[in-house]
Amino acid sequence: MLSSLRLCEVSDGAAIIEVLDSAQLGFVRMRSAMLSEILEKAVGSPVRVEIKGEAPAVAKGPATNQPIDNPLVEQARELFDATLLSIEPDDDIPAGGAPASE
Repeated sequence: MLSSLRLCEVSDGAAIIEVLDSAQLGFVRMRSAMLSEILEKAVGSPVRVEIKGEAPAVAKGPATNQPIDNPLVEQARELFDATLLSIEPDDDIPAGGAPASE
C-alpha cells in the first residue's frame, strides 16, 4: 500500500496524501485513520489526513436488458431495476446458475 502513496504536504496539523494507484484509492481512504496515527507518532502531534487521487475508470460496455441464463443474476437485475453492462462467463458455473459439483 505505501508504495502507491505520495506525501504531498504536511502543515498546520494536516497532511495531504496522494494515491498514485487509482485501484488503491478506496482502500487507502478506509485506512486514513491509521495513516493519521502513523503521522502523529512521526511528528509528535495530531495530524488530519486528506486523501486525494482519481477513482479508477469503470469499463463501460453496451447495456442490455435481455434475459440471461442465470436465475440469480436475473432476479438481482429485476430487484434493483439494473441494466447489465457486461456479462462475463465463469467456467466454474454452468448456464443454469448452480456451481459445478466436484
